[in-house]
Amino acid sequence: MTPKLPLPTDNIYKFYALFGLVLLLSSAFGIIYTTDVTNQRVFEIFTQIGQYKEDGEISSFEEGQIQMLEKLKEVALSNKELYLFVLHSSFATSLYLMLYGFYRWHMTIQRRDDRLVQLKIRQLEKELKISHFTRKQKEHPWR
Repeated sequence: MTPKLPLPTDNIYKFYALFGLVLLLSSAFGIIYTTDVTNQRVFEIFTQIGQYKEDGEISSFEEGQIQMLEKLKEVALSNKELYLFVLHSSFATSLYLMLYGFYRWHMTIQRRDDRLVQLKIRQLEKELKISHFTRKQKEHPWR
């Protein structure tokens, strides 16, 4: 079973950078999703509480339901704070990891690779000049 998307295993900095990017995008999506879902849930709770209070006269059963819904709202908001703390921490960590990976990849690996390419080009140019010079001598031996 071969993966459809190959992982960058040629250097660790590229892996850091791309893993940090994926984690950053996941954290951002998680923050948005958590906020949206919690807001919808709290709105539903307020709607239910409003329906109980709309009648004017509240029975003991309805009072119990309202208290339960208030507690449910507190739990939902408390969970939202915890989830957002974890997601913001993940976002910050992934941002650092991504920036570190891209920086080290560019400064260490990419500069070395660029220098290697320059040296190969110079070597090929020298070989081409030598080859061209020897070919010229073979074509025109009287010169």
